[in-house]
Amino acid sequence: MGFLADLAGKQGSQEREYTDVRGVCDITHTAELFRALSLEMATNPISPDADLFEGDDLLRQLIVAIVQGPRPDSAA
Repeated sequence: MGFLADLAGKQGSQEREYTDVRGVCDITHTAELFRALSLEMATNPISPDADLFEGDDLLRQLIVAIVQGPRPDSAA
């Protein structure tokens, strides 16, 4: 948040309410996310053959299908 506040200041903004409030919250939130991830990884370790990009691949397929619409050879 400090980076964003500095960037906004360089562009002439005097508003700091969001960055001042979020900066403190984000530090705690990030620490808790890392703690939760560590606990999850200890409880459910990733198998060596796991596809770490499965979710990305599925999301990409979904976005392509939405943008391009149904394929001409697919049943409607």
